Parts: sequence; structure tokens; C-alpha cells
Amino acid sequence: GSLCKSNAVLEPPKVAMVGSHTLTVCSVSKLSATLRNGECIYSTHFAVGGSTWYLKFCPRWLQSGILWLVFASKGDEMTPTTAEFSFEFEGLVNLESQKTRHTFDRDNDDFYYHLKYTGTWPTQDDRLIVRCCLVVVTPEEVRTTIPTCSTESVLTPLLSAMHR
Repeated sequence: GSLCKSNAVLEPPKVAMVGSHTLTVCSVSKLSATLRNGECIYSTHFAVGGSTWYLKFCPRWLQSGILWLVFASKGDEMTPTTAEFSFEFEGLVNLESQKTRHTFDRDNDDFYYHLKYTGTWPTQDDRLIVRCCLVVVTPEEVRTTIPTCSTESVLTPLLSAMHR
């Protein structure tokens, strides 16, 4: 056969898409009184990076609140997706979570943030605004083989390996 060299190239991380979504709870105390322990409310679905997401908030989960970022998947068709995200809370609790990187897939389709409330419910304004800032990223290193010649004997195995 012919002697051909191929070069493995490391590409830097690429950002597929950036987005954010907001969930507003007008009164956490009223919502807590309405829902049973462990019941949740859901945001509308939103699209970032070619994937569909939603937020899920449970105001009564082990004497505090818990917020999930959920990757809305279609069963076996789900492609693993890596995202970096943070939550910003305003109102009842004012804080910003640390940025987290997580890979979502069929067996691991959500990520939760435990939101601890301090003290008792305020009598007046206990609204809670939750903003999720989300970046969907490609794998950190994508190995691409670039052949330096174009004979079919070299390209055929490379192309067939790429489409497995």
C-alpha cells in the first residue's frame, strides 16, 4: 500500500449555544400550602444548543426547596449533552449558585440544586425568581484525523470508523 501520514488535531472546546430561562413563583408560601411534600411545578420548555430543557421546582422537599434543571429527552434517541449552568435566585433567597458542568444522558437526565430557606416565610413578599443560565458545549477534545493523501485505501477505513 501507499505510505500516508495522518495528523491528529486537538480542537479547543466550542460553545454550541448559550441561553437562559426564568421561572417566577409569585408566593412560595402559597405554593407550599397548595402542594404536598415532594410535588413540583414546572417551567415551560426552552431550547438551548439544539436540546430541549425545563426547570422543576419543589418548594417542600425535606423542609426546604429543591430546583432541578431537566434535559427533556426522547428515550433512546437521546444524545449525551454536556452543559455548564448556574442558577440565580432573587426575592425570598438572593444568591447565585456556582457554575456547574454536567453531562446529561438517558440515565442521567437532570441535575438538582438544594435551596435552603432561612427562618420562616415573610408575611408580605415571598416571591422567588429563578434564572438558569445555560451553555451547551461540545466535548473538550475532538480528535480529528486529517489524511495527507487521498487514496481510497486510506480514506475508506477512516470514513467507515467515523460513521459507526
